[in-house]
Amino acid sequence: MATTDISDLCANLTLADVDDEDGSMQIPDVPVDHAAGDGGYYAMCRVVTNKQIRFQFFQDTMALVWQPAMGLTMRQLQPQRFLIRFYHDADISRVLAEGPWTYEQCLLIMQRLQPGEDPENVVLQFAEFWVQIHSLPTGFRSEIVVSAIGMFLGNLVCVDERNFDGGMRMFYRIRVAIDVSKPLKKQMKLKKGNATWAFIDFRPRG
Repeated sequence: MATTDISDLCANLTLADVDDEDGSMQIPDVPVDHAAGDGGYYAMCRVVTNKQIRFQFFQDTMALVWQPAMGLTMRQLQPQRFLIRFYHDADISRVLAEGPWTYEQCLLIMQRLQPGEDPENVVLQFAEFWVQIHSLPTGFRSEIVVSAIGMFLGNLVCVDERNFDGGMRMFYRIRVAIDVSKPLKKQMKLKKGNATWAFIDFRPRG
C-alpha cells in the first residue's frame, strides 16, 4: 500500500483512550480479502435445515462426495453456514456446476466467493436447478419462449444447448436460480395465439 494510501486511511480512524467507556476503536469500511495470496478458491455453503450440523462429519461426507482432485478444507461460520476452500479452480467450478447438492436430504445452497467479499455478508437464498419444461405446445418450441419461461421461474442461468439440436424432445431443459424461500412453481399457463390457454409443467432435476 502506498504511503499516501496509509495516510488517508489513518486520517479516517477514530480512536478512544482506554480510560474512556470501553476503549474502542472505529475504522472505516475496508473489504477483507479472505482469499488473497493463499492460492485458494472459496465458496460459501448453507445447509437448508434447522438441525444442528456435525461439522467434521459434514466436511468428511462432502469431501467424499465431491472428490476434489486437490482436496478441500472448511470452516464453520454459523450453525448451518460454512466457508469452503478448494485448491484448484477446476474443482470448485465442477462442484458448483454439478449442483445442487444435498446433505442428509437437506438442500445445499452454494455460491462462489469473490475476492474481497465478506463471507459473513453473503446472502445464500438462491439455488440453481436444471428444470424440465413439459407439455410445451407446437409453435412455442423456441429458445426465446424457453428463456422467457426460465425468467418466469427465477433467474435464468442458461438454456441446454441440446434443446434445439434437431432431435425429438419430450421436454426442454433450462438452468434456473430459484429463490428457496418461496414455494416452487410447478405449473404455468401459456396463452396461445387463438386465445386458448396451455398448461406447462415443470420438473426440477439435479
